[in-house]
Amino acid sequence: MSNLHFPGLHPEAARWLAREKKVVGVGIDTPSLDAGISSEFGSHRALMGAGIWGLENLANLHLLPPKGRDATLAGFLLCQIRKKMAIF
Repeated sequence: MSNLHFPGLHPEAARWLAREKKVVGVGIDTPSLDAGISSEFGSHRALMGAGIWGLENLANLHLLPPKGRDATLAGFLLCQIRKKMAIF
């Protein structure tokens, strides 16, 4: 899939988030946590390997409050966002 072109979270930034910021989840407004040209999927590996979940294709992120809301995905309560979540 090397013909995909969109930005993503750099794998080193993903490792930093996991190591230094102790986030529970990462949300991004692109189709993948990794850049479209990625074949290694380093950001996925770094985050999922640390037990950090990722949400992709998010929209209207500017409307989200900084904290204190529930996140619902496909009708199931995913988590209560009362801890840190990095949103890009």
